[in-house]
Amino acid sequence: MLSNVACSSPGCTNPVIGQCGGYKRSCGSFYCAVHSKDKLCSECSERKMQDDLIEEYYKLAQHVEYYPTQQLIKWMRPLGFMVLIAMFVYFGVKKPEDYFTSFFCALLPIGLVFSVFRYVAENILRNKILAEQVSSKPHFSEFYKIYKSERRKEKLRMAGSLAIELVALAAADIQRSYERQRQEEMIRRAVNDELKRHGM
Repeated sequence: MLSNVACSSPGCTNPVIGQCGGYKRSCGSFYCAVHSKDKLCSECSERKMQDDLIEEYYKLAQHVEYYPTQQLIKWMRPLGFMVLIAMFVYFGVKKPEDYFTSFFCALLPIGLVFSVFRYVAENILRNKILAEQVSSKPHFSEFYKIYKSERRKEKLRMAGSLAIELVALAAADIQRSYERQRQEEMIRRAVNDELKRHGM
């Protein structure tokens, strides 16, 4: 217990038991047993609790976003292999004239059905998990909307960066091609000039 110092919480007259070491920055405030947690003053402990809550919600948002995809892939992968094997067997027995064309023409609608089914199933499972989290976590719905919005912006930013890089690469290829043509033309002219100089 420390004497001649007061708790940093306004209006508190409880005995001081320690000095706050700060959370992510120096503090030095004194605290009592009531207005402290984990050797932090009330202000620093509140900031830590907010950061911990944000970290928890961020991990939950990642779980809501990625877990449905991971679960569907687990059982859709073997199903996809079975469909491929069945198609190989079927076309092996039928033996059409253009085997590969027939095979891929049949594969395209099956792939489309799988994609639509995966999209719908992911959204159903994701909404179910989201509803479970919202019922027990206050304000998680708002947090998840912000997370989705920022994730979408990041995807667009990455797509934009990729497009810029592709354009730059294409421009560099065009420039290199132009330089090669120019060099070849200069060499051709030099050879022609040399031949003319020798009367050839």
